[in-house]
Amino acid sequence: MTCSCILSCMRAALILAVAAAACAQPRHDPTEVLAHARDKLLDRTDRIPNYVCVETVNRSYLKNANSGSWPGSCDQIMGARKKGDYKLRIEATDRLRLDVKVSEGQEIGAWAGARKFDSRNIVDFVGGGPFGTGPLGTLIGDIFPNRGTRFEYDGEEILDHTGVFKFSYQVPVEFSHYLIKSLNGWAPTAFSGGLWIEPESSELRRLTAGSSELPPETLTCVADLDVVYERERIGSRDFLLPRRSELHFVLRDSTETHSVTTYSDCHEYHAESTLRFDESPTTEPVGKGSGVLGAPALPPGLKIRLAIETPIDTDIAAAGDVFTAKVLKPVRAEHSKETIIPAGAIVRGRIVGMEHFLGPAPYFQIAIHPQSIEIDGVESPFFAMLDRSVEFAGARKTTGLSRRGVPVWLPPSGQPLNVGALFFSTSKSRLIVPRGQESDWITTR
Repeated sequence: MTCSCILSCMRAALILAVAAAACAQPRHDPTEVLAHARDKLLDRTDRIPNYVCVETVNRSYLKNANSGSWPGSCDQIMGARKKGDYKLRIEATDRLRLDVKVSEGQEIGAWAGARKFDSRNIVDFVGGGPFGTGPLGTLIGDIFPNRGTRFEYDGEEILDHTGVFKFSYQVPVEFSHYLIKSLNGWAPTAFSGGLWIEPESSELRRLTAGSSELPPETLTCVADLDVVYERERIGSRDFLLPRRSELHFVLRDSTETHSVTTYSDCHEYHAESTLRFDESPTTEPVGKGSGVLGAPALPPGLKIRLAIETPIDTDIAAAGDVFTAKVLKPVRAEHSKETIIPAGAIVRGRIVGMEHFLGPAPYFQIAIHPQSIEIDGVESPFFAMLDRSVEFAGARKTTGLSRRGVPVWLPPSGQPLNVGALFFSTSKSRLIVPRGQESDWITTR
C-alpha cells in the first residue's frame, strides 16, 4: 500500500510537472512571431508617405529643486536620480500642434492645417525645445532591416489586458541612425530598448528606445522614448500608428525635459498636395481667407490696433493653431486723410508659442504671428511687429511680471521678427485670453 501510494503520488507529480512545463512553453514560436512582425512593419513603413497625422506635443521643463547640489557628471546625475537624492519640479510648460508625415526617410512638418509642408528639418521648424522624430516609422526602419541589431526573447507579459511577447534589442553606434542634435551638428548614438508584440496577430503594441550616454557636445546625458501603437484603417489599407509617445531627456546640468505626444486625425496624403521648398512661411495665407494673396504688402510704419476675435484657452491652445483679429480703428497714411485699412479688416495668423512659466512670478507667454490681412475681400501679406514702445519707455517702473523691467520675447535664431509675444502674469494654472484682447502693431517690410 505504501509503495503503491508513493508510485501514485510520483505519477501525479510527474503529470503536474509535465503540465506545468507545457504551460510554460510559448504557444507560438518567438522567432516566428518576431519575423512576422518585422515583415508587417517593414511593409507598412514602405507606405508611410501615404498618410499624414496631427501631432500634439505637450512639453514640461523640470529643474532640480536643490539647484545648488546637482552633480557634475552624467554618472553622478544618473546615480543621484536612481537613489532619489534630488527632487524635480516643473519650471515651465509649452504645447505644439503640427501636421507630420514621412518624406524621403525623415519626418517633415507644418503647422496643423497648413496648405504646404515646410522643407526644413522638423526639429528646426518647431524652433527650439525638446523634440523627437521616429514614432511614425523611421525608428522602426532603423531597427529591423539593420544587420547590426541584436534581439533577445524576454518572455511573456500582459499589456493592456492582452498577452504579449517581450523582446529586447540593441543597436551599436556603428550601425545606428538614431541621431541627437549637438553643438556640432547631429551625432549618432547607440541605443537599445524593448518590443512588445502580440503573438496571435504579430502586431507591435509598444516600443521603447534608450540612448547610451551621449557626447558632451549634445549637453545631454541620455534620451529615452516610449511609444504605444495601435492598428488603424485609413482608406482601404491598415496602418500601424503611434497612439501616444513619451520622450525624456536628462541634461548635463541635471535639468530634465518630458514630452508627451499624441496623434490624431490621421488621413491619406494625396499626390496633388504640395511641399513648400522655397516659399517664405510669412506669406502663407491661413484660416478662411481666399487663399490667394491678391494685393501687395502694406507700406511700413502704419500703426494698427488689433482685437483678438478667437479666444485663446491655454488648456487646449497650442503653437500652430490659427487665430484671427480685427482692426479696431481706421488706419491712415501719415499726413493723409486717405484710409488705407478700414476698421473691421480681418488679420489672420498663427500662434507660434504657447508657454507657461511656473517660477516665483508665474506667467503665460503667448507668441502670435500675424500673416495676412483681408480688406474688402482681398487678402494681402501682413508684416508687422508688436508695438511695445510705451512699455519700453517706462521700463524703470515696476511691472506686474518683473521687478526689473519689461519682459522681452526673443524669437529663435533664423525665425522672423514679425512675431509678438503677449505676457499675462497670473498664479492660475489656466488662462483664457478673451475675445477683444487688444494689442498694438507697426507694419514693417
